[in-house]
Amino acid sequence: MGLFGEPEDPPWDKSRLQEVGWRELELLIGAALDSKGYDAEVTPAVKDGGVDVDADRIDVLKSILFRPKIVPRKRKLVIDAKQWSQPVGKRPVENIAETAEERGGTGVIASPSGFTTSAKEMADEKGVKLYDADRILELLNTTEVEVPDVE
Repeated sequence: MGLFGEPEDPPWDKSRLQEVGWRELELLIGAALDSKGYDAEVTPAVKDGGVDVDADRIDVLKSILFRPKIVPRKRKLVIDAKQWSQPVGKRPVENIAETAEERGGTGVIASPSGFTTSAKEMADEKGVKLYDADRILELLNTTEVEVPDVE
């Protein structure tokens, strides 16, 4: 039971993840990254240039090599969420790699349906991170996000 006796949402699983629409997936990923300390912006549903979520975070590193100092490190994720019925191929990987390079970040494709072998090879080559269903579920189940209302 939840804090006030209401039933808690069940943990995320693959079947529940497959039920959300494409816009809900974008919003869920944005909310999950927000709760992980990122400043995540979900882009408009149209004309987003292939970017569904733009997420920035500044990590503070302590350097003790020569003299103690704090070193900020900016992390930028450029995310394309794909709620497709088939695995994602290499073309979206090429697209997000190019966009991420232009924006000075790391490209990420989130796809509950997974990725083709050629997409995985291209991602390795281009430095793009691939979030399959297991990785998305790990993200959602370690945060407190609910299915957003999509209007």
